[in-house]
Formats: sequence, structure tokens, C-alpha cells
Amino acid sequence: MGLRHKLAVVLATMAMAAAGTCYAADKVENPEYKQWAKFKVGSSVTFTSENPAAGRPSIPNTRTVTLLEVTPEKVVVGEKHTSAAAADADARRIDIPAKIEKAESPAANDPKVEVKESAEEIDVAGAKVKCKVIETTSAGSRGIKLISKIWTSDDVPGGLVRSVMPGNVTTITAMTIK
Repeated sequence: MGLRHKLAVVLATMAMAAAGTCYAADKVENPEYKQWAKFKVGSSVTFTSENPAAGRPSIPNTRTVTLLEVTPEKVVVGEKHTSAAAADADARRIDIPAKIEKAESPAANDPKVEVKESAEEIDVAGAKVKCKVIETTSAGSRGIKLISKIWTSDDVPGGLVRSVMPGNVTTITAMTIK
């Protein structure tokens, strides 16, 4: 699984944890929209991901997400990926709707997944940030215990502050809030 794919899994997990996800006919407020809509256009957040393996340093990847537009129907963010291993940056625009289908977290209904919630204050780019922490523990292949931990905060554009996923993938937020 590539680093970009793992980062996508991190963000999807965060969205599911924040909103809960299983499909139904009812539209509800989108927590991801709410996380972005309260900030000014131009606000951004930068994530640095590293995946050290076998004691070797990894090549850091950077993902910057910038708020481009806010309307009552959606927010638009720009996402730019860069890596020391790649010469060109990968950029795209993402529409985040204000309303989504009513959802329920699949992990909440899976007896094999243990979910713990707590609160923690962590240092991010020299500032103390109060975070909600969601830790999930599940069984991977061959009975290997997989632990994921995600820190989120309403004070950060998009909400994600830090994540640690199975395989030592660590995403740390370096904030730039305008």
C-alpha cells in the first residue's frame, strides 16, 4: 500500500470517526464542511507524512490543503501533494458538500474493533492544541494487532491534527492558519 493510499485511508477514517458512515436516505450536516466553513478563504493546513521502515529514514511527503471557496452548499479546497522523491507536485480541487447522507460508523457495529475516545493537548508547530483522540484496535492478517490513533481539533482547518496508522505511517500537522 503506497503512502498516498495510506494517507487517504487516514482521512477517510477521520471522516468516518467524526461523522460516522453507512448509507441511508436522510441528509444531515457534513462535519467536514463545518470544519472548513468556519475559517477564512485562504486558510490552510499542511501535513507531513513519514513511514520509517526497518530503522531507515523515510522520504517525507507533504500535503497542503487550502480553503478556496465557501458557499452555503459547499466548500472548495485545493489539495497539493509534494515529495522529495517526486519532482512535480500533484494538485487537485475538492468539493465538500454541506449536506451528506445520514451515516453510521461501521466500526461502531464491529465487535472485532475496539474504539477508545479521549482528550489530549499536543504541540503543533509550536502551539498547544486541544484535541479529541480516537484510537481503534483491530485484528489484522495473521492475528497481528492493528492500532490507529487520530487527533482532531475544531481549531484546525479540516479538523485533522495528527494520525498514526498501522505500518508506522505518521501524519503530523504543521499549521498555517491565515
